Amino acid sequence: MSYIDSLSTSSKLFLVMQYCESGDLEQRLAQHKQRGELVSQAQILDWFVQMCLALGYLHARNILHRGKSHTKSHTKSHTSLTHKSHAKPHT
Repeated sequence: MSYIDSLSTSSKLFLVMQYCESGDLEQRLAQHKQRGELVSQAQILDWFVQMCLALGYLHARNILHRGKSHTKSHTKSHTSLTHKSHAKPHT
């Protein structure tokens, strides 16, 4: 998922990201559950590492975030990146 643009107000930063055809993490997990499939350990670790890298990226740039739930995690094919819709620069 790639970054397209950003917009900001006095209290919020909105990120415009590439569309994720596979939906968000909640949708992917629901699909597995509906089909009676388990998510592989390798896939879970891949998602976890990518979420940690995304958080590290935000923290390295002093951006505060409020992750309300895992539903803000989006997936594309077999990879995932995250963004937080309620992020703002930390001063």
